[in-house]
Amino acid sequence: MTKTKKSTIKAVLDTETLDTISTSVLLSAGFVIYDESKLDSFDTLLEKGEHVVFDIQPQLDTGRSVSASTLSFWMDQGRSAKDNLFKGKATPDHLIGMIESVVRKFFDIPDTDDVEYDKEGRIKLLKDVKIQVRGQDFDIPLVNNFLMQYGFSSPFFYSKSRDLRTIYDENDFDYHSYEKQNKPKNFIKHNALHDSAFDAYMLQRMRNLPKDFSEIDLEK
Repeated sequence: MTKTKKSTIKAVLDTETLDTISTSVLLSAGFVIYDESKLDSFDTLLEKGEHVVFDIQPQLDTGRSVSASTLSFWMDQGRSAKDNLFKGKATPDHLIGMIESVVRKFFDIPDTDDVEYDKEGRIKLLKDVKIQVRGQDFDIPLVNNFLMQYGFSSPFFYSKSRDLRTIYDENDFDYHSYEKQNKPKNFIKHNALHDSAFDAYMLQRMRNLPKDFSEIDLEK
Protein backbone atom coordinates (compact mmCIF):
# COMPACT_ATOMS: atom_id res chain seq x y z
CA MET A 1 0.00 0.00 0.00
CA THR A 2 1.12 3.58 -0.66
CA LYS A 3 2.97 4.97 2.38
CA THR A 4 1.90 8.61 2.37
CA LYS A 5 1.75 10.76 5.48
CA LYS A 6 -1.91 10.62 6.52
CA SER A 7 -2.23 14.28 7.47
CA THR A 8 -1.57 15.34 3.87
CA ILE A 9 -4.07 12.97 2.28
CA LYS A 10 -7.23 14.83 1.22
CA ALA A 11 -10.16 14.22 -1.11
CA VAL A 12 -12.49 16.36 -3.18
CA LEU A 13 -16.08 15.41 -3.94
CA ASP A 14 -18.25 17.22 -6.49
CA THR A 15 -21.77 16.62 -7.76
CA GLU A 16 -23.94 17.93 -10.58
CA THR A 17 -27.66 18.03 -9.87
CA LEU A 18 -31.11 19.21 -10.93
CA ASP A 19 -31.88 21.09 -7.70
CA THR A 20 -30.07 22.91 -4.90
CA ILE A 21 -31.38 20.81 -1.99
CA SER A 22 -30.37 17.41 -0.65
CA THR A 23 -33.34 15.61 -2.25
CA SER A 24 -32.22 16.61 -5.76
CA VAL A 25 -31.91 14.33 -8.74
CA LEU A 26 -28.21 13.47 -8.91
CA LEU A 27 -26.83 13.81 -12.43
CA SER A 28 -23.21 12.93 -11.77
CA ALA A 29 -20.48 12.73 -9.14
CA GLY A 30 -16.71 13.04 -9.26
CA PHE A 31 -14.23 12.03 -6.56
CA VAL A 32 -10.45 12.47 -6.25
CA ILE A 33 -8.03 11.52 -3.46
CA TYR A 34 -4.68 13.33 -3.53
CA ASP A 35 -1.61 14.15 -1.47
CA GLU A 36 -1.68 17.85 -0.59
CA SER A 37 2.10 17.96 -0.12
CA LYS A 38 2.70 17.21 -3.82
CA LEU A 39 2.27 19.16 -7.08
CA ASP A 40 0.45 16.81 -9.44
CA SER A 41 -0.44 17.78 -12.98
CA PHE A 42 -4.12 18.21 -13.76
CA ASP A 43 -4.04 15.11 -15.97
CA THR A 44 -2.53 13.06 -13.13
CA LEU A 45 -5.32 14.18 -10.80
CA LEU A 46 -7.91 13.21 -13.42
CA GLU A 47 -6.31 9.75 -13.54
CA LYS A 48 -6.47 9.48 -9.74
CA GLY A 49 -10.21 10.24 -9.76
CA GLU A 50 -13.40 8.69 -11.07
CA HIS A 51 -16.66 10.00 -12.54
CA VAL A 52 -20.12 8.46 -12.70
CA VAL A 53 -23.23 9.69 -14.55
CA PHE A 54 -26.59 8.52 -13.21
CA ASP A 55 -29.85 7.37 -14.73
CA ILE A 56 -32.36 10.16 -14.12
CA GLN A 57 -35.68 8.41 -14.70
CA PRO A 58 -35.62 6.06 -11.66
CA GLN A 59 -34.84 9.08 -9.48
CA LEU A 60 -37.78 11.01 -10.89
CA ASP A 61 -39.99 7.95 -10.38
CA THR A 62 -39.04 7.84 -6.69
CA GLY A 63 -39.69 11.55 -6.09
CA ARG A 64 -36.27 13.15 -6.16
CA SER A 65 -36.56 16.87 -6.81
CA VAL A 66 -35.97 19.15 -9.79
CA SER A 67 -36.01 22.96 -9.80
CA ALA A 68 -36.85 25.21 -12.74
CA SER A 69 -33.89 27.48 -12.00
CA THR A 70 -31.42 24.59 -12.11
CA LEU A 71 -32.88 23.30 -15.36
CA SER A 72 -32.52 26.81 -16.78
CA PHE A 73 -28.89 26.86 -15.62
CA TRP A 74 -28.14 23.66 -17.53
CA MET A 75 -29.84 24.97 -20.65
CA ASP A 76 -27.35 27.85 -20.67
CA GLN A 77 -24.25 25.62 -20.38
CA GLY A 78 -22.02 24.59 -23.26
CA ARG A 79 -22.17 21.20 -24.93
CA SER A 80 -18.91 20.03 -23.34
CA ALA A 81 -20.52 20.26 -19.88
CA LYS A 82 -23.87 18.67 -20.65
CA ASP A 83 -23.38 16.44 -23.72
CA ASN A 84 -23.51 13.14 -21.82
CA LEU A 85 -24.89 14.38 -18.53
CA PHE A 86 -28.50 13.50 -19.30
CA LYS A 87 -27.71 10.10 -20.83
CA GLY A 88 -26.39 8.33 -17.74
CA LYS A 89 -27.20 4.73 -16.85
CA ALA A 90 -25.51 4.42 -13.44
CA THR A 91 -27.43 3.39 -10.33
CA PRO A 92 -26.72 4.20 -6.64
CA ASP A 93 -24.45 1.17 -6.20
CA HIS A 94 -22.19 2.62 -8.90
CA LEU A 95 -21.56 5.62 -6.62
CA ILE A 96 -20.22 3.33 -3.89
CA GLY A 97 -18.19 1.49 -6.52
CA MET A 98 -16.73 4.76 -7.83
CA ILE A 99 -15.58 5.86 -4.36
CA GLU A 100 -14.12 2.42 -3.66
CA SER A 101 -12.31 2.46 -7.00
CA VAL A 102 -10.65 5.81 -6.16
CA VAL A 103 -9.61 4.42 -2.75
CA ARG A 104 -8.09 1.38 -4.48
CA LYS A 105 -6.10 3.54 -6.90
CA PHE A 106 -4.73 5.96 -4.32
CA PHE A 107 -3.83 3.37 -1.68
CA ASP A 108 -2.67 0.83 -4.28
CA ILE A 109 -5.04 -1.95 -3.20
CA PRO A 110 -4.97 -4.89 -5.64
CA ASP A 111 -8.22 -6.22 -7.08
CA THR A 112 -7.65 -9.47 -5.22
CA ASP A 113 -7.95 -7.66 -1.85
CA ASP A 114 -11.08 -6.23 -0.28
CA VAL A 115 -11.59 -2.58 0.63
CA GLU A 116 -12.49 -2.74 4.32
CA TYR A 117 -15.68 -1.17 5.69
CA ASP A 118 -16.62 -0.60 9.33
CA LYS A 119 -19.91 -1.75 10.84
CA GLU A 120 -21.55 1.55 9.85
CA GLY A 121 -20.71 0.99 6.18
CA ARG A 122 -17.88 3.56 6.04
CA ILE A 123 -14.63 2.88 4.23
CA LYS A 124 -11.97 2.48 6.93
CA LEU A 125 -9.17 4.06 4.89
CA LEU A 126 -11.20 7.30 4.71
CA LYS A 127 -11.25 7.68 8.50
CA ASP A 128 -8.36 10.19 8.44
CA VAL A 129 -9.09 11.71 5.01
CA LYS A 130 -10.78 15.11 4.96
CA ILE A 131 -13.52 15.18 2.30
CA GLN A 132 -13.56 18.66 0.78
CA VAL A 133 -16.62 20.10 -0.95
CA ARG A 134 -17.87 23.50 -2.09
CA GLY A 135 -20.47 23.87 0.63
CA GLN A 136 -20.89 21.42 3.52
CA ASP A 137 -24.66 21.80 3.31
CA PHE A 138 -24.86 20.44 -0.24
CA ASP A 139 -22.69 17.73 -1.81
CA ILE A 140 -22.23 15.37 1.13
CA PRO A 141 -25.81 15.71 2.48
CA LEU A 142 -27.09 15.14 -1.05
CA VAL A 143 -24.92 12.06 -1.61
CA ASN A 144 -25.92 10.68 1.79
CA ASN A 145 -29.63 11.33 1.12
CA PHE A 146 -29.34 9.72 -2.31
CA LEU A 147 -27.63 6.60 -0.99
CA MET A 148 -29.89 6.18 2.05
CA GLN A 149 -33.03 6.53 -0.08
CA TYR A 150 -31.95 3.43 -1.98
CA GLY A 151 -30.79 1.44 1.03
CA PHE A 152 -27.05 2.23 1.13
CA SER A 153 -24.94 3.67 3.94
CA SER A 154 -22.73 6.71 3.58
CA PRO A 155 -19.08 5.68 2.99
CA PHE A 156 -17.86 8.93 4.61
CA PHE A 157 -17.07 9.83 8.21
CA TYR A 158 -19.31 12.66 9.42
CA SER A 159 -16.56 14.65 11.14
CA LYS A 160 -14.25 14.72 8.11
CA SER A 161 -16.15 17.04 5.75
CA ARG A 162 -14.56 20.44 5.03
CA ASP A 163 -15.79 23.46 3.08
CA LEU A 164 -13.52 24.49 0.20
CA ARG A 165 -14.78 28.06 -0.02
CA THR A 166 -13.87 28.61 3.64
CA ILE A 167 -10.40 27.13 3.04
CA TYR A 168 -9.85 29.46 0.08
CA ASP A 169 -11.16 32.49 1.98
CA GLU A 170 -8.96 31.83 5.02
CA ASN A 171 -5.92 31.68 2.74
CA ASP A 172 -6.91 34.83 0.81
CA PHE A 173 -6.99 32.75 -2.35
CA ASP A 174 -9.18 34.04 -5.21
CA TYR A 175 -9.97 30.75 -6.92
CA HIS A 176 -12.16 32.44 -9.54
CA SER A 177 -9.24 34.58 -10.74
CA TYR A 178 -6.85 31.62 -10.64
CA GLU A 179 -9.23 29.56 -12.78
CA LYS A 180 -9.44 32.30 -15.40
CA GLN A 181 -5.65 32.71 -15.54
CA ASN A 182 -4.45 29.13 -15.22
CA LYS A 183 -7.15 26.60 -16.02
CA PRO A 184 -5.75 23.60 -17.94
CA LYS A 185 -6.51 23.46 -21.64
CA ASN A 186 -8.56 20.29 -21.29
CA PHE A 187 -10.56 21.49 -18.25
CA ILE A 188 -14.35 21.10 -18.60
CA LYS A 189 -16.27 23.31 -16.19
CA HIS A 190 -19.30 21.69 -14.51
CA ASN A 191 -17.91 18.23 -15.16
CA ALA A 192 -17.85 16.70 -11.67
CA LEU A 193 -14.52 14.91 -12.12
CA HIS A 194 -12.82 17.92 -13.72
CA ASP A 195 -14.13 20.25 -11.01
CA SER A 196 -12.90 17.88 -8.28
CA ALA A 197 -9.49 17.46 -9.89
CA PHE A 198 -9.09 21.19 -10.45
CA ASP A 199 -9.88 21.97 -6.81
CA ALA A 200 -7.22 19.42 -5.79
CA TYR A 201 -4.83 21.03 -8.31
CA MET A 202 -5.42 24.52 -6.85
CA LEU A 203 -5.16 23.33 -3.24
CA GLN A 204 -1.80 21.67 -3.88
CA ARG A 205 -0.46 24.91 -5.31
CA MET A 206 -1.99 27.07 -2.60
CA ARG A 207 -0.22 24.96 0.04
CA ASN A 208 3.15 24.53 -1.65
CA LEU A 209 3.94 27.62 -3.71
CA PRO A 210 4.63 31.28 -2.89
CA LYS A 211 1.71 33.64 -2.39
CA ASP A 212 2.05 35.00 -5.92
CA PHE A 213 1.83 31.55 -7.52
CA SER A 214 -1.44 32.49 -9.23
CA GLU A 215 0.66 34.40 -11.76
CA ILE A 216 2.41 31.20 -12.87
CA ASP A 217 1.20 28.94 -15.65
CA LEU A 218 2.17 25.62 -14.06
CA GLU A 219 1.13 23.47 -17.01
CA LYS A 220 4.06 24.76 -19.14
